[in-house]
Amino acid sequence: MASLLLGAAVGLTLQCSQMLQVPPDQQLAEHALNPVEAQSNLIKNTEYDNWPYYVCNKYTQQYYNVRLKVLKQSNNTTIEVKTSNKSLGQLEIGEVLAGRAKIQWHANTGTKKYLWWIQIQAQQDVWVFRHNLNIEEKIKKSDIKKSRSDVAKLLGVQTPTKESPAGKITRRTVRKGAIITENLISPPPLIRKNDAINIIASNAKITLSSRGIALNTGWKAGEHIQVKVNGATEAIRATVSGKKTAHVDI
Repeated sequence: MASLLLGAAVGLTLQCSQMLQVPPDQQLAEHALNPVEAQSNLIKNTEYDNWPYYVCNKYTQQYYNVRLKVLKQSNNTTIEVKTSNKSLGQLEIGEVLAGRAKIQWHANTGTKKYLWWIQIQAQQDVWVFRHNLNIEEKIKKSDIKKSRSDVAKLLGVQTPTKESPAGKITRRTVRKGAIITENLISPPPLIRKNDAINIIASNAKITLSSRGIALNTGWKAGEHIQVKVNGATEAIRATVSGKKTAHVDI
């Protein structure tokens, strides 16, 4: 048995494209962007050392130009390992959430584990805005383009749109260069603010129809908006039920 002290690596930055060129049984320090720091902070010649290789291998299957930076780790922990046994433990690679992921190493001997939080930069070909657009503005082909951008901070939080967003509507003011995610766009709303609309009032016995004006935008059926019947002085709450149509229960 040998005692292995897991050294600190906080602040270490790794370029995955460089690391994956070399098999994981070689020294990790050779592939670090800062070799001096890597030499002093990483232990060599163990499976444990190669966790960044496996992390890189996972994320480079989905993204381009992946980089890892160690942000935080648990206090130094001593783990007993068999130097002749290549199966030293189990590596758990967490999913990326807002640009960060949790990596855990569980030793086969005992219950001790080691934990890192890493920051990930990962690029993907995504749709972005060519220039600023206002809220509820229809998106034209000339407003958008494909660009390779860092999407790591969006992972687990927002979803970049896969299909061209041309023809859809912005749900809020957007800025030039912003990655187009599903929450920023929508099909044209069923009711726009200030639209002249049909207001249907009904119960189990009667149905009445009136003309009125929408005081809010209703994007889809089932959303609640404020409307005002023509000639009325007060607004009422209605449910969007169709194109330029809202329903009120009476």
